[in-house]
Amino acid sequence: MLKITKIVQSSKNSSIIQFDNGSNVEINNDIIVKFALSAGQEISNEKYSNIIFENELLKAKQVVYNYATYTTRTERQVFEKLRKSGFGEEVIKFAIDFVKEYKLIDDEKYAALFIQEKAKFKKWGINKIKIELLQKGIEKKIIEEQIDYLYNEEIDFENALKLAEKKLKAILSKPTEKQRQSVTNHLLNRGYNWDIIKKVLQELELK
Repeated sequence: MLKITKIVQSSKNSSIIQFDNGSNVEINNDIIVKFALSAGQEISNEKYSNIIFENELLKAKQVVYNYATYTTRTERQVFEKLRKSGFGEEVIKFAIDFVKEYKLIDDEKYAALFIQEKAKFKKWGINKIKIELLQKGIEKKIIEEQIDYLYNEEIDFENALKLAEKKLKAILSKPTEKQRQSVTNHLLNRGYNWDIIKKVLQELELK
């Protein structure tokens, strides 16, 4: 058993709880109210563990709420943020369930927005989009589903052609072989596959 010897307000949202064993713990005031904690009260070791867990979970929720509402995040990004912030796996699991419940993270929505943005504004090819999403922790199944729904070979070709035409304007003074190699490398770096690149080269008569 532990006995609370004193509760001292330390900030607007938290207080320092002092125990008879000499330990001091900063606890969120909402947790203090939830467990009806007061000076002179004795609590069991189990209750103490529950208080600490609930306090850590509340901190984690606050961290992830601020992190996930600032900009769209993936589940893996949220997990890594909480892990680097020092939270344990059980707390992280509950915190992620919390943000999922309130739709603050949604990997399908993230993938859809990412595909639309990178295809429209960056003119990335399918390969680069897939790799980037995988690195962000999006499941392969979700990536494939969203690409099938939002993207297709026609869009891929049109984007690749626009990139190639822009690149070609800057290298018109070079020999045809140099032009072909430069355009090919440019499209490969942007994530286009060989089939698309060959079609673009044919279109630009650089085959």
